[in-house]
Amino acid sequence: MPVTYTGTYFKTYAKICTKNFLQTKTQKLFFLSLLVMFVCLPSPAQSAENSGLQIKMVSTPSIEQIRPDMDITQFSVLVTDAQGQPVKNVDMAFTLQSPAKKFFPSTDFPVVEGTTLMKSKVLAPEGKLDFQYVFPIRGEYTLKVTAAPQGKPNQVVEKSIRFSLRENPPEVRNGLILMSGMGLLGGLVGFLLTARRIAGEVA
Repeated sequence: MPVTYTGTYFKTYAKICTKNFLQTKTQKLFFLSLLVMFVCLPSPAQSAENSGLQIKMVSTPSIEQIRPDMDITQFSVLVTDAQGQPVKNVDMAFTLQSPAKKFFPSTDFPVVEGTTLMKSKVLAPEGKLDFQYVFPIRGEYTLKVTAAPQGKPNQVVEKSIRFSLRENPPEVRNGLILMSGMGLLGGLVGFLLTARRIAGEVA
């Protein structure tokens, strides 16, 4: 009874057998076993996708309440499995990028704009990374985290977390006071110069 082969890989196997590259039955069975293993072996991307790993971030205080150049922020980055449980012994790498450089309006600390503020690789035995940081300026920050359980390099998960911080309220208040004072001073100087000129013309 003739054997019918279906699928791209098995059609290739049939062509090889037809051309008598595999002479004995043992060679054919060995080659067929390798072919089945190759077809059934999951790719690295599939392994990472099917692992269900997730990266979560929590900050104290919350993002909305962080005041640049004032508050010490406690960050917790957690790697969990598909059931939401922490993953043990995770290799983690993270980078913290400052807001992009802008011509206007500039911040009060432009030297750090568009730079990498933190970059590190750590082993998280409990699948959790804790660190503290004082954000120097307002704007949109990017925290990029890459994680993989030890011994499972195919189960790599990456996540880029973007968050924006508002300007420090006291600095906004001081800026408004400064601009108001300069406006009043300019108006007063203009008034005095105008009054002096009028007085000179009358005399």
